[in-house]
Amino acid sequence: MVLHKNRGTEFDDHFAELCIRTLCVYPVGSVVELNNKEVAVVYEPNVENSRKPTLGILTQSNGKKRAAPLVCNLALRSEAEGREVSKVLDPEKVDVDVDEVMEQIKTRGEHSDRLRR
Repeated sequence: MVLHKNRGTEFDDHFAELCIRTLCVYPVGSVVELNNKEVAVVYEPNVENSRKPTLGILTQSNGKKRAAPLVCNLALRSEAEGREVSKVLDPEKVDVDVDEVMEQIKTRGEHSDRLRR
């Protein structure tokens, strides 16, 4: 986020853009809160639009934990349903074991029909 905010001033535009595309705004394993208060873990980056990664959504908007992570590609309007990342969270403060979540997404994540095809 610092690179994005300060490109053209503190950082060269080209360098900042290259770093953002390479590292993505939300690196894999980042714990994020969505605009509807759901908590998720970034599962896959989106090199075309780094603000719209694929997530494993861990909670419902009311804070209730999901039985298995819901895999959601924010770049697909049909899956995102208006969801956007609003902020990055500290995994320790929200009690999220990122390694465990990544394994759950691989083995038992709830994928939409669109992702199964």
